[in-house]
Amino acid sequence: MMLTIPIALFTALPGLGLVPEDLDTIPWVKRVEQIPVAPGALPAADLVRVDHSPNMPPIGNQGAQGSCVAWAHGYYHMTHNEFVERGWNVRDPHNQFSPAFLYNQVNGGRDWGTNGSVVMRLAVEQGCASIVDHGAVEEPLHRDSSGC
Repeated sequence: MMLTIPIALFTALPGLGLVPEDLDTIPWVKRVEQIPVAPGALPAADLVRVDHSPNMPPIGNQGAQGSCVAWAHGYYHMTHNEFVERGWNVRDPHNQFSPAFLYNQVNGGRDWGTNGSVVMRLAVEQGCASIVDHGAVEEPLHRDSSGC
């Protein structure tokens, strides 16, 4: 059986922007085999369920942009890390990192997605503006984010 999907359907779908890459070929990416558990915590094998929802920013929307990698790393991962490290309130937009700030610096002015290593490297080397300072989804795509 052959599945036929009308092209018009693809234009109605949200952006799908993960560009796959082989992380084993990137010298600065280090594979983590095991993450130590905090003293007194249950071993990972004994955990039945983990829910980080209260410690995560509200669910956002990338719209039709292929910026999912910037949302995953910038908005969710970086915001959650600051909650863990500094106790920041993840519901406060001043403490939420901007996916547009990251995505619009790595996409070359085109909405064709990106890979994780490029976004992570930019965030580590340059940092990331907050949603208050730079927004979440931005038009036009080619706006220079470096001055924020």
